[in-house]
Amino acid sequence: MSVASFIRQVVADRLSAPHRDPQQRTLAILAGARSVIARGWLQGGWYVLEAQDGRRRFVGAGALTPRRYGSVVQACLVGAVVEAGRWYSPEQGISGPAIDALWRVLVDAEGDRAVPERRSATPNVRRVQVRDLTRWNDEPQRSREDVLRLVDLAVTRVRATRPRRPRPTDVAPKGPAPDAAAQTAPGTDRIPTPV
Repeated sequence: MSVASFIRQVVADRLSAPHRDPQQRTLAILAGARSVIARGWLQGGWYVLEAQDGRRRFVGAGALTPRRYGSVVQACLVGAVVEAGRWYSPEQGISGPAIDALWRVLVDAEGDRAVPERRSATPNVRRVQVRDLTRWNDEPQRSREDVLRLVDLAVTRVRATRPRRPRPTDVAPKGPAPDAAAQTAPGTDRIPTPV
């Protein structure tokens, strides 16, 4: 399944069952962020809000524009993740694991630091992650395609770390263990294969 079709499936799943496991939430937020960036990407600020009358406001760090002013029509990488988190839940910090995933992919791609695996980032670590992702987003040579590619890589990584659900064939049969002699071919001296 391609990343794009997977993202469409995650969004559809989010709409039908919004409170799934943490990895499902992270995937849904990354999928939402990707859709925001694909619609309108931004450098040098968090996002652009459009009011119902069509007026737009640029929102940067420290801006006092109330979020209720309008809809996000453009966003940087971090702004898109925060916006997607708002779609998903009003819970504070809901976007954190998506920020973690993006930052890990970015650091791995740049290969300049070892990334320790943590269950959750501290506020100071999260600030560093946001700063690094913002700087990367705002580099003059950066393109929307670069940002979308980073999101796709994060989706792929989160998908790869998802615990696999047991299939019926993965469950050991109930009852006594099979006889080791029954597992060897008749007339051979081979060691029985483990069950």
